[in-house]
Amino acid sequence: MTSIRKARSRSDLDWVVSSPTAATLWRRIEQAAADLGFPLYIYVFVRRDGTRFHHTNIPARYYAGPEHDPFLVYCCNNLGHTLTGAEFLPDYRYLSEGEQAFIQQARGSGMRSGIGIPVRTRSNPEYGGFNFGTHLPRAEFEAGPLKQLETLRTLCLAAQQRIEELGVVAEAPDQQHALAMGSLTPREREIFDLLAIGLPRADMADRAGISPHTASTHIKRIYRKLGVRSRAEAMTLRMQ
Repeated sequence: MTSIRKARSRSDLDWVVSSPTAATLWRRIEQAAADLGFPLYIYVFVRRDGTRFHHTNIPARYYAGPEHDPFLVYCCNNLGHTLTGAEFLPDYRYLSEGEQAFIQQARGSGMRSGIGIPVRTRSNPEYGGFNFGTHLPRAEFEAGPLKQLETLRTLCLAAQQRIEELGVVAEAPDQQHALAMGSLTPREREIFDLLAIGLPRADMADRAGISPHTASTHIKRIYRKLGVRSRAEAMTLRMQ
């Protein structure tokens, strides 16, 4: 965590802005936010053509998707922040039953309280931002992580700068997938294919003619390049 704190202390947040790939950028955003007390995040953005992009570390079963995310409706009207999560639902009685259910569903991942920070408002052709969450009850959240608001806002602006430079939001999902797969070496692609069809690690190593230790090294590199964390995520990516 020391390197995260040092990088975050620089006004331009070089550590985030220098991310060489989208996968690295998302990992660094996640790590920097967690260091501030926000282990969960949702990034959601509406493109110029009206299609919606999102990236999150919340499991899919707890996030109903950007098409239903109240963040885009209520949190992007100005550049101010919004307190989010199920702990703050009593403050937003105007939300529909469906919107409340969306927020309660996210609570299943541990996202009880958080901060929504837009990086572009609805007055722009493209808009969206970040919703960072914690597992804390309201009182503990207000006494702790909420105090990191301005630092978190700076992180959002630095992250958005790099998102735009890398063309992350501009890419269609199939283009992002192609770019990620193209970053693999021939050997990594071979291991990825064996991994994705469900072979045990020892069998993968035997099939590829390498040691289990070398297979493990390849798998770690593959996960890092593709921005996945598990075999299940790798299998999902392979089916795209």
